[in-house]
Amino acid sequence: MDKRYFLRYRQSASAYAAPHRRIRPGWRDAFSGDAGPAAASENAGLQQSIFIKEKERFRKIDFQTILFVEALGSYCCVHLDGGHDMTLSFTLAEITPKLQSGAFLRVHRSYIVNIDRIDAFIGNTLCIGQHRIPVSKQHRSEVMRKFNILGSAR
Repeated sequence: MDKRYFLRYRQSASAYAAPHRRIRPGWRDAFSGDAGPAAASENAGLQQSIFIKEKERFRKIDFQTILFVEALGSYCCVHLDGGHDMTLSFTLAEITPKLQSGAFLRVHRSYIVNIDRIDAFIGNTLCIGQHRIPVSKQHRSEVMRKFNILGSAR
């Protein structure tokens, strides 16, 4: 065996893990998920945004600027600050995993909202700026758990 390589045995009992693999000395283990602090700081800004294709270019959209995402059949409309909308040829199910799970919440089969952008709620309706978004019975209890409410909400 070449001295530049050595075998590392995986400590995990995972059924999907290879029993051993060749690792070059000094290289990061790509399978361990440890990319080090340098990679974490490089990706910190990218984790706060998403790139959306707009004609021939990819536009960086910060999660903070997204008000909500609305399903329109096999398309989605991403509503942004300033009244800007972007229509995408993706379903809501395809977009959901790309959004930050802590910042966005599914409130209806046709809507995902940015929790930080909710201004008020009245009954089963959320208010985000001038937009009114319905909350389904199925999602209402989860939506109410996300709010810090003083008083009673039925």
